[in-house]
Amino acid sequence: MNVQKLRTVAVFCLLVLSQNTFAASTEPQLSQTSQNGESSVSDSTFNISIHPLEILWGYLSGSIEMGVLKNVTVGPYLSHSGISGSFNNSKASYRTLSVGAISTISLGHPNFTSGWLFQPFVEYSSKLASAGFSAGAFGAGGNFGYQWFWSNRVNLLLGLGLKYTQGDFSIFGSTGTFYMILPSAALQLGYAF
Repeated sequence: MNVQKLRTVAVFCLLVLSQNTFAASTEPQLSQTSQNGESSVSDSTFNISIHPLEILWGYLSGSIEMGVLKNVTVGPYLSHSGISGSFNNSKASYRTLSVGAISTISLGHPNFTSGWLFQPFVEYSSKLASAGFSAGAFGAGGNFGYQWFWSNRVNLLLGLGLKYTQGDFSIFGSTGTFYMILPSAALQLGYAF
């Protein structure tokens, strides 16, 4: 799947979510009001999210979380990218797959209500390029952020944090290990159900 197809899928998902936003705005309120007066979707159990920031970079990325405690959700995360092209009459391709787990810990409010949060995550990534490069890496980190929930169940999360990555690589027969601390950002557009 090339980058153009990935972007088409992402735009389609965003259009579906936006249609739900406009359709639900004319329906009666589905949510309750939390203690601070903000909208909540407290009868929800799951939140499915796409990650638009990664989609802009050519990745198809998303997660689904399930409420496991009053203020904690947990679930799987998946990201895939496949890019191919040619340079100086040589074909090249690059593929990456990341799988992991993500959790959202609501700080001072129940799940599926607007408010501050901490979002820890772990992941394993595998990268392969036709030009003789491959890598596998383990990453773990966390983001602090804010998540808004609207009565139509659509939600938006923004966060910043840090990520530790450790892995091995091979390039043209040479191998090595790398360790990095990187900045992390979260932008998630979701739907609670």
